[in-house]
Amino acid sequence: MNLIYMAKNGMHAAQSALNVVVNNTNNFSIPEYHRQDIVFGEAGGKTTPYGFFGYGVQVDTVQRANDNYLNHRIRDAESERGAIKGRLQQMSQIDNLFADDTHNISSEFSKIFVALQKMSNDPVSLPPREETLAQFHVLCDTFHRNSKTLDSLLHESHGKLRQVVDEINSSSQQIATLNVEIEKVYANTRSLPADLLDKRDALLDKLSSQTGIRVHENAVTGCMSITLNNGLTLVNRDSSNRLAMVPTADNPDRFEIHHLDAADNSIPLTAKKIVTGELAGLLKFCQQDLPSVSRSVNQQALSIAHEFNTVNKLGFTSDGQQGRQIFDYPQPVALINDNNISQTKLDVYYENISNVTSLEYELTYINRDENSPWRIMTSDGVEIDAHIQAGGEILFDGLKVSPAGIVQAGDKFRINPLAGVAKNITVAITDCREIAASSSENIEEQSNNENIREFLILKGKKIISGSTLSENYASLVGTTGTNTKQLVMNEHTNKSVCESLSAQKQSVVGVNINEEYVSVIMFTQYYQANAQVMKSAITLFDTLLNIR
Repeated sequence: MNLIYMAKNGMHAAQSALNVVVNNTNNFSIPEYHRQDIVFGEAGGKTTPYGFFGYGVQVDTVQRANDNYLNHRIRDAESERGAIKGRLQQMSQIDNLFADDTHNISSEFSKIFVALQKMSNDPVSLPPREETLAQFHVLCDTFHRNSKTLDSLLHESHGKLRQVVDEINSSSQQIATLNVEIEKVYANTRSLPADLLDKRDALLDKLSSQTGIRVHENAVTGCMSITLNNGLTLVNRDSSNRLAMVPTADNPDRFEIHHLDAADNSIPLTAKKIVTGELAGLLKFCQQDLPSVSRSVNQQALSIAHEFNTVNKLGFTSDGQQGRQIFDYPQPVALINDNNISQTKLDVYYENISNVTSLEYELTYINRDENSPWRIMTSDGVEIDAHIQAGGEILFDGLKVSPAGIVQAGDKFRINPLAGVAKNITVAITDCREIAASSSENIEEQSNNENIREFLILKGKKIISGSTLSENYASLVGTTGTNTKQLVMNEHTNKSVCESLSAQKQSVVGVNINEEYVSVIMFTQYYQANAQVMKSAITLFDTLLNIR
């Protein structure tokens, strides 16, 4: 009887092994599938005066191939890659915007001086004047086009941020649900369901590409908790916390990512707190890269307009009138913080455009004393001094700010002195004869071109941060190109790392069809051998029963 029992166990073990092999073979093309291996053990035995006689084989468990350390390395690498890809996709579009060598801000700016030179040669002739006026419009159109592209890119980036946040929330919720199902299976069977673990690992891989995470798993029950790299909880066993896009209190066109706990307590997450994953890349682009480029373009528009307006006002038109400004542009706007106590507004004007910077400012009314009631911080976190006039006007960095109402302590305002300039710059003059070519109001001096010479000087004048317009634009294009190329190189390097780690993981958890084929032959022969033992045992047993 013991022989029959052992043959039965052997057949059962071989059949179980074949089931595992066939399952591996059928699922080998599924990316998230982890190979399963059957683990055999001795079924015990009996010690006799003649020695130890075993009872055969038993199936101890079906083991899921896995390597938690390798998983951790892969997720970290994918998080790094996600940050690079998220930023690179957007930066490439800015790089493409500046790739046009013939119709960009710098080239259109230079064409103005070609037209002005023709006008200088013949100030009386209308065609050169009309060409110059037309080129003013072309330059404005170029600024409009660039500004529109940058605005569209910002809206697109916000859309991608929303999508990533939604996917993070969805993955977190699904992982929490799988935690519950895995714990139920373990409670009933004292084993972990390989198929649910595969699904959860696939979600973890997706989640890690979107944001940096830390995974804490109970190796016995299979329950898992997940935190962001900064320690905030994302999944805690059967519950998950959410991320949300929230408009900033001082600018409804800007968004922050907030972490919401179970009680909906909100913690803002800046690009400094989220450093890996696609979410981090998009945040850095929206909060740093794109605003920097936009400020540069706006500063170019403001500086050009200011310089041309200044020169034109120095000269006289064809009918002897004092020249007026050539370009119109909007005055700065102070954005009111949603949490302000009062309803006071701030009126902002350009006081000295030459001193205007590309920084943003946060103004907080603190009312600490009469001489210094305001604290003014730059976007770099530096506090600056301001001159307060007798009427309450605030003067700093080329701006004049006038409170329109009674400000309360704690009220905050944000000023971007360059916002909207490139988008809204227009040509103020409507007639080419309004270009002030002459330095004399005597209309009989129609050939006077002395003020045109002042215009021509602007081409080489250092009008933006100690550089000419062409130099400043070249610097902007160069910086953007260099940053984009560096991201491309980083992406290539990181891609190689991810592929190498994935290959290592595949060698550990993947299914090798050739190996499974060998296993099929081996376990089939194993089954047949035990079946033969079973047949022999039955024959012996029948022989014994037939003895009289």
